[in-house]
Amino acid sequence: MKKIIFIILMLFSLIPAFSIAQEYKLLEPLPCIEGTGNNCKSGEVIKKINLDTYIGYVFKFSIALAAFLAIIMIIWGGVEYMGSEVPFIKSNGKQKIWNAITGLLMVLASYLILATIDPRLVEINTKIEPIEIRQEDLNAVKSFQQSLNEDLKTLSAENQLKFKEIESNKTKLEAERKDLDARYERGEISQEEYDATFLAIEQDIAGLGNTKTKLIAEDNGIASFNRAYETIHNFKASGADNKDLDAYLAEPVTNFLTDGKLPTNSPNIIQNQYNLKINQIRQTDQEGAQKLEYQRDFYIAQVKEEYSLTQKIENMTRYDDSGVRYVVLDKDYLNTELKKYQSNIGDPDKPRQYGIQPEVYNKIMQTRIDTINKTLEKK
Repeated sequence: MKKIIFIILMLFSLIPAFSIAQEYKLLEPLPCIEGTGNNCKSGEVIKKINLDTYIGYVFKFSIALAAFLAIIMIIWGGVEYMGSEVPFIKSNGKQKIWNAITGLLMVLASYLILATIDPRLVEINTKIEPIEIRQEDLNAVKSFQQSLNEDLKTLSAENQLKFKEIESNKTKLEAERKDLDARYERGEISQEEYDATFLAIEQDIAGLGNTKTKLIAEDNGIASFNRAYETIHNFKASGADNKDLDAYLAEPVTNFLTDGKLPTNSPNIIQNQYNLKINQIRQTDQEGAQKLEYQRDFYIAQVKEEYSLTQKIENMTRYDDSGVRYVVLDKDYLNTELKKYQSNIGDPDKPRQYGIQPEVYNKIMQTRIDTINKTLEKK
């Protein structure tokens, strides 16, 4: 059985290679089945066929064969049911009829459902159109992603150490709270002293939880921008429609409070990720919640700015009549953007303003500076 499965997988893996052949002549002609893509008429035979139409032929033939076998089983079951008075045989015959009808309906229903949803679902096409991606586009994406991923791993490693410290402190506080309960039960402290100490411990534990939530939100923000950057530049490189892009470029909804909560049903994935964390801490840590709001708005804006810059640079590309690629530079625009990013990267207050790690903020700005400088070097 395993050998059969392996052989089948090997054959499927070779389908793209076989599909490049135009047609081959059959050793024995096949009877025509209309609707299989062979452009034949009923009563004719098929002498030449390619892989797509051959698979389509087998697919449609299998449906016809299933109907034929179902009729045979219905006849067989009917003969058993009518030709014997033995209850066991009559029951078997009846069961054969119902099984055949059920199987036939399932085969026809599966085809009908697929064809109704989209006729292309029952079409056979093994040809895979190549996607042309320029190497320079891939190199730019990889360079930034690898660099930012390394920073993300470093930050995550730092946060993991902070998480361990938080959990250690939380364990100590919980032990203190347990000891406080024991002392109160023994009558060693008064009610007022117990209440004040208990409240202080609870506040400290809540503060540790808020710190952990903020660290997670910060890592998620960096990771989201990284994925958005990759999506934007892969979209540009392939020229294909990419629905994932909409999740990062979608216009955020207004951040109105409903029952004390920020919206988490926005079409913008970054807004939802941050609002979930903000809702967790905003009642007990307003300053921390405000910092996360700054981070949220920063990353949403930076994704849109990255897309805008990428599209404008891409639109500077032209092709002459012979298909040769060249660039028509908008130097005024590029130089203005270059000065803006150079000013940003030299301002230490910018990262603090948005609550962003300086290393991450400067890397985003520096990547755009490098992109513009490379574009200005093109002729």
